[in-house]
Amino acid sequence: MVNEKMSFIIVLVGVSGSGKSTLKKHAIEKISDISNMIAVTNRMARTTEQNGIDKLFYSNYEFNKAVLSGELCLINKVYGNMYAFRVSDFISGGTYLTELHYKNYNDFINYNSNTVNIYIRPSNIIFAQTGIYSRGATQKEIDSRINSLQQEHNTLEQLAKNGFFDYTFINDYTDTSVQEFIELIKDIIDNRSNIYENKKSTTAYNNQS
Repeated sequence: MVNEKMSFIIVLVGVSGSGKSTLKKHAIEKISDISNMIAVTNRMARTTEQNGIDKLFYSNYEFNKAVLSGELCLINKVYGNMYAFRVSDFISGGTYLTELHYKNYNDFINYNSNTVNIYIRPSNIIFAQTGIYSRGATQKEIDSRINSLQQEHNTLEQLAKNGFFDYTFINDYTDTSVQEFIELIKDIIDNRSNIYENKKSTTAYNNQS
């Protein structure tokens, strides 16, 4: 059974440009009883991002101060920038939706076992590339993510075959995909009390391969 004293967290995992942020935004807008678990980072905000909505953007000084004070947990480096989460979100008892790099998922679930993961698989890797170019990042970040894209995609596909993910959702970047994703999140929330009895790799909704 889910530990009600800890927050229940749905984690989205996928390559850069797979649509994690967009799907998360739509689900949070449409589902009243789920909140955005916002990561904290010391990187610069992209032109398409808002502080306090997409991420919490700290200066290096602010980030290090928060680490030393114990405010942050699960500190990690992704593409040369530091990321973390707020300890308070894990102990609030709320229901959250967030996104995470796959390499950090085991640390995440060890910190809070009340976690379900969803692999966001782009229906075509070209869509993910387009997503990276359109996100308003620096050219250095774009180059880094594009260079890593195929390797990460291959790794995630192998993890999916090995049953690493609780759910797989194929994103075809359409309004239909968004609606199906929202329904998936609703179903997970509605059934969270039995999540560990049924926790297994599941192909969900828009997974037509």
